[in-house]
Formats: sequence, structure tokens, C-alpha cells
Amino acid sequence: MRTRRTRHRPVGAALAAAAVLCCLLPAGCKKDATPTTAPADKGQTPDKTDAGYVQALAVANAYCRAWQKKDWAAAKELLSDALQQRHPAERLVNAVIGAPNHAHEAYEVSNGQRLTAGRYAFDVRLHVRLSGGWEDRAEARRERIVIARDASGKWKVDDLAVP
Repeated sequence: MRTRRTRHRPVGAALAAAAVLCCLLPAGCKKDATPTTAPADKGQTPDKTDAGYVQALAVANAYCRAWQKKDWAAAKELLSDALQQRHPAERLVNAVIGAPNHAHEAYEVSNGQRLTAGRYAFDVRLHVRLSGGWEDRAEARRERIVIARDASGKWKVDDLAVP
């Protein structure tokens, strides 16, 4: 009767390979390595952990929410003094309230872009349902709003499309 010979890899070779790998891996790593995040230059999408970006995004969302509810008082609180000085109040109210037959259905805020320190731009899409006339229809218009930190350190809407 013939016996089959099986080959067994030596356990020692496997242990030696594991030891080599363990020695090589730490050589390429630094214990005190800290994540490096390059500062967002003009026109680049900022790091989403940037506190200024997050605060500006919150203001962009709050403004769009006020637009959706047609809440002029809430929207006005978010507008910078400079923006309010550049445009007549009637036009700013119209930007928020819109026409009576326009229902502000929804909004989308896209990734922001750092323009300069303390200044971010966001592309927004405003969804409107128009009623009356022959038929109801929905439209979506794209706009860009700029959120900036004012002299008092508060984040405000500093630029938007004003009709």
C-alpha cells in the first residue's frame, strides 16, 4: 500500500514572514502624524470640518428655509447691512416673498466654495410651483448666495439674486 506524502509548509517560515512585515510597516508610519489639511484657497471647496464653512452653511440653510416659508422677518434678520443698503427694501421683500401665485415648495443647497477668509458662496436651487392661469407648473431656478462674517462676527447673507 502506497502512502501519500503531503507537504507541510514549515510554520517557522510563516512566522518569519510575519515578523518581517511587522518590522517594515512601522517604518513608513509616524506615531505623531497629524492630519494635514491644506487651507482652502480661493475658489476651492473647503474642508467640511472648517467651523466657518459649517456656520456659513447653517445661515444659507436658514435663509432658504425663510424663503420657503415666505417669512420676511426671519429672512431680514439674516441679511447683512451692506446687502440691505445696496438694494431697496421692496426688492429684497420680493426676493423672499415672491408673487402671490408662487408656492415656494423646496430648496437645495449645494457644496459651498470659500471665496476669501470669512466669505463663502453656495449654489442653491429654489423650487417654485406656479398656480393659476391655464395650469399649474413647477419651476426650479438656480441662484448663488454669498454668506459672509460681518464686523460683529455674525454670519449673514451678503449677496443674492435680487429681482
